[in-house]
Amino acid sequence: MVAPGRSQASATAGEDGFGSDLDIGLVAGEEVLAETVENIKENLRESLKSLGFTPSVVGLGIDDVRHLDRDRDP
Repeated sequence: MVAPGRSQASATAGEDGFGSDLDIGLVAGEEVLAETVENIKENLRESLKSLGFTPSVVGLGIDDVRHLDRDRDP
């Protein structure tokens, strides 16, 4: 299972703007997390020249999100 969502890391840190990079956060079950993150990275590698920047791709497991929520960690 891969869950939809969004992250506003740069905006939250006050660092968003024209030169900001793109952060992609994926939330998925541990059984597919590593493979999903790698697939996204691989698909992006082929488009990097046209994008002009390297996006950050980070994966969190469902349990990670539960812990962050429980601890009220933004």
